[in-house]
Amino acid sequence: MAGYLRVTNDRVFFRRINRQAALSLALLAGFSLSSVLCGQQVDLDRAYVTEIRPLLEHYCFECHSGEDSEAEIDLDSFKEVADIRRATRVWIKVDDMLSSRQMPPRKSDQPSVEEHRQLQQWVHGFLTEEAQARAGDPGRVVLRRLNNDEYNYTVRDLTGIKSLNPTREFPVDGAAGEGFTNSGAAQGMSPALVTKYLDAAKEVAAHAVLTPEGIRFSLYTTERDQTDELLVRIQGFYRQFTDDSGGSAVNLQGIKFTTNQGGRLPVARYLAATLAERKTLASGATTVQTVAKQRGLNAKYLRTLWKTLSANKADDGTLLGGLRERWRDTGSDDPSKLVAEIEQAQKKMWKFNSIGHMGREGGPPRWMEAVGVRTLVASRQDLKWKLPAAADGKDIVFYLATGDAGDGNDHDYVVWKNLRLEGGGRPSLPLRDVAGLQQRIDRQRLKMLGHTASYLAAARAVNADSDVAKVAAAHNVDAETLKVWLDYLAVGRSSAVKVEGHLTKKTNSRKGITGWSAHSPDSLPMVVANSSDKNENIPGLAKAHSVAVHPTPTHYAGVGWQSPVDGVVRVEATIADAHFACGNGAEWLLQHRTAGKAGTLWKGEYELRGSATMTPTNVAVRTGEMLSFLVGPRKGEH
Repeated sequence: MAGYLRVTNDRVFFRRINRQAALSLALLAGFSLSSVLCGQQVDLDRAYVTEIRPLLEHYCFECHSGEDSEAEIDLDSFKEVADIRRATRVWIKVDDMLSSRQMPPRKSDQPSVEEHRQLQQWVHGFLTEEAQARAGDPGRVVLRRLNNDEYNYTVRDLTGIKSLNPTREFPVDGAAGEGFTNSGAAQGMSPALVTKYLDAAKEVAAHAVLTPEGIRFSLYTTERDQTDELLVRIQGFYRQFTDDSGGSAVNLQGIKFTTNQGGRLPVARYLAATLAERKTLASGATTVQTVAKQRGLNAKYLRTLWKTLSANKADDGTLLGGLRERWRDTGSDDPSKLVAEIEQAQKKMWKFNSIGHMGREGGPPRWMEAVGVRTLVASRQDLKWKLPAAADGKDIVFYLATGDAGDGNDHDYVVWKNLRLEGGGRPSLPLRDVAGLQQRIDRQRLKMLGHTASYLAAARAVNADSDVAKVAAAHNVDAETLKVWLDYLAVGRSSAVKVEGHLTKKTNSRKGITGWSAHSPDSLPMVVANSSDKNENIPGLAKAHSVAVHPTPTHYAGVGWQSPVDGVVRVEATIADAHFACGNGAEWLLQHRTAGKAGTLWKGEYELRGSATMTPTNVAVRTGEMLSFLVGPRKGEH
């Protein structure tokens, strides 16, 4: 908020240009009342009535009382302090006049120095007390509306229609003393303006279109224009990837057009692309996206067609199975025979209706309408689905359903045989056995987790020399389940990690820099330690009191810390690329290793010049266990 400083009579005041905000400001603290305060809390009401009001009556009421008061300030109306508290703004002006000695005017009777000081200090004391009592209260805040520009821009952002100008009939926004048009004090709201707001809302609402998913906005206001707008968008989208083939010329009362215009997929172009690019697509030398872009085709449909035709499946007697075989046997890039076969099948399975007749009484229900397909139905079909990962613990449900293929259900029947789950390198599991398996899993889960407290107590009693079976019997728990708990907790039976594969060749390249490498004449140091107090280039940056590693394309480099005690340690780690001149980044593993297993605390990878910092974590370790930091080439590269 704007403001200015004024210095007068060795006092500094901060004045807000916004007068309403000034009501909540305290004059700078530090003024003490002299004879009025007398070092004690003063009764402002008594002092005002007995001392201050008589001074005002003698020196001020001549000009500032009654209906014709100067500057519209009637000091006579303030009978007691309660009246003053309701008009603090007036007394801020009084303080200004007293501080600058503009009042009383020079031609009027002037108070003595003592009277002037007494009056001024009482006003200061009153305002200071009021400011302390109202600390944190901003006072009256005027609610503001959006100004014309804000209203226009908001409506355009919400509707997406950049041409809307609902405030064109609104009056011009007024500006406050600061020159801003969004100040609440300067914004009026007359009955006429309320009416204009309602008219503007009606104008915006006319562009709203109700849909099953909610509300959208159209550039147009009539239903016909809104429908045409959608049709143009739909036709424009499909026209990118369709052609006008297959239509017939029609002359309807002088209006000439082509049936099925712009709605047929150019199958020949897609098949030609799959034939011409089948070697490069199969080898991975190019992608479906690239081929589609080069040939002006729809990537989604081309990808679906390529996957269907290139699938490694034998002819299963279906229409697609036979088409796939003939596509493979086509030696040239000419798809004409395949197109002719597809068109014949389409004529048997589908017919294309006139769009203009859809929805009318007795008219077709859709553009493509199925016809008899009984002779095209396969007698056998193997169906397989890859089970996706369960999301949020929800069950995955597959439904097997059949239809009549559009020719009625007379003499139709379907038999589902040998429904089963396969995969994981395990024997097939018939669906009829899934319920029983789930019951066994539930019982095992209850067995393992239903007595968690007992298993944890037993695990606590296990050490390196313990007989697990005896400990399990002593705690009345299952021995095999206890072993699973021990493996999970990595406690009790663990022993010191055997550390092997040390780098045996040691090199001291300069003071404070020590490197280790494999024992071969031409091997570079794989681990470098900088024990000095300054950063060194070796090449690559070896920061002071840090360790740098240099993995090879086939081997990780690692450093480790073997715990000498049982306890809890805090693990923090930072990794950064130290040599920007080579490589393509790195990948790393920070592991907690026991004699029987290794748990990963942190892992990841970064590109050249990358870095990463681990979130600190606490780890319980036993004597002989190890924390190892392994760094290797990113994606197997150096």
